[in-house]
Parts: sequence; C-alpha cells; structure tokens
Amino acid sequence: MVLLLLALLWASPAVGAHPCGWDTPDCRVGSAATSWELPKSAKSAKPATVYAGELLRVVDGDTLRVRIETTPDHYWTPSIRFLNVDSPELKGKCENERGMARMAKDFVERLLPPASYVTVTKVKLDKYGGRYLGEVSIDGRQLSGILIDARLARLYDGGKRQSWC
Repeated sequence: MVLLLLALLWASPAVGAHPCGWDTPDCRVGSAATSWELPKSAKSAKPATVYAGELLRVVDGDTLRVRIETTPDHYWTPSIRFLNVDSPELKGKCENERGMARMAKDFVERLLPPASYVTVTKVKLDKYGGRYLGEVSIDGRQLSGILIDARLARLYDGGKRQSWC
C-alpha cells in the first residue's frame, strides 16, 4: 500500500512538476527558470511535504475530510480547508449564500467521487486550530483555482470574510 502511494505521488503531475521541485513564483512550469537554474529562493527554501489523501467526504465547498496513511496501518484523518480561498457557508446568513454553498459542495462532490485520491501540500493549522489549511490538487490541478474559475469561491487572505449575501 505504501509503495503504491509513493508511486502515485511520484507519477502525479503535482509532484515534481518542475525540475527544481520548489513551488515558488520564480520556479513553476512556464516560468523563466530553466531545468538547470535554481530559483533565488531555493537557497533557503525546503521542498514542501506532499501527502496523498483518500477522500472520506466533502464537508463543504472548500473543506474535505481525507485519510492519509502515515505509516503502515496508521492513518491521519484531518479536515483540510483549501488554502487562500473562501466559498459560501452551508449555514450562511441568507438564502443566496446557502444556495451557493450547496452548489459549491455539489460541484466538489462531482469532481471527487468517493475514495478519490488528492494531493495535499503546504499543510498548516488554521487560525482556529481545529482544522488544517492546505493546497489540495487532483490530477495536478488545484481545487481552489477550479472553484474560483467556476465562481463558487473567491480569494481569501485570512482576514474578514466578504459577505455572499
């Protein structure tokens, strides 16, 4: 099982998508950096930890519950909220927000059938301490960007939320 997950991680476009291995603005696919140039930030940067997680459930438009195997037969099952985005809340203040929240959740559920595998990077505790933030990708595409393109989420810097009403 562990070897299969490692093989999936290695083969995933999200892992090692650029030869230098760092996910910084100056070292991404299509950037000016070439395979033999390390970005300026590489001198102090560390490669991001990459997790392969099995989807347990879609909590809402910007949060998933995943199962990550940490060692053989030992699992971590965090809720991961998508980093830097905000989608409407299922228990929002107005019917418009609640309706958009149901649309966002349904959209993510269609993208990720049960037991799908996602790639999670840049994991850290959120400001409330009860769940984790992270960049969640499937087939090399960040789910936050897909939601923003579908107008079911918007960029969020961690400050005061804008109203969806």
